[in-house]
Amino acid sequence: MTTLHLAVQGSTLTRVLLLGFLLSMIIAPLYTTLAYRGQWWKKPRTQAMGGASAAVYQKLHAAKHQRHIPTMAGMIFVLSIALVTLLGNLERGQTWLPLAGMVGAGLAGGLLVSSFTAGLIVFLIGGY
Repeated sequence: MTTLHLAVQGSTLTRVLLLGFLLSMIIAPLYTTLAYRGQWWKKPRTQAMGGASAAVYQKLHAAKHQRHIPTMAGMIFVLSIALVTLLGNLERGQTWLPLAGMVGAGLAGGLLVSSFTAGLIVFLIGGY
């Protein structure tokens, strides 16, 4: 069994955690305002795959669609972590790859994967 020992100064850890928390608290209201203004929530489905009315879907998901909860809130965490890393730790060469991987995975998950998989599922079922 291998043991890893890390030594971090308390002041550095406190500064990084406080900066991340404050950035998240600043970004969250901005995101919420934009999300409600742009109506970034899932819209209720009105038609089933065959073109008929989606009565069963509307009945099962009616309460969820009345709440209007915006999606993509994980963007707040990706953005705040990227900013903290850029502001406090960018001088290390080992920082670039994990930062690019996290931001790339956040973009792929939020923009590409969810839209692509939804379209692929509809295509495979035969909706198009």
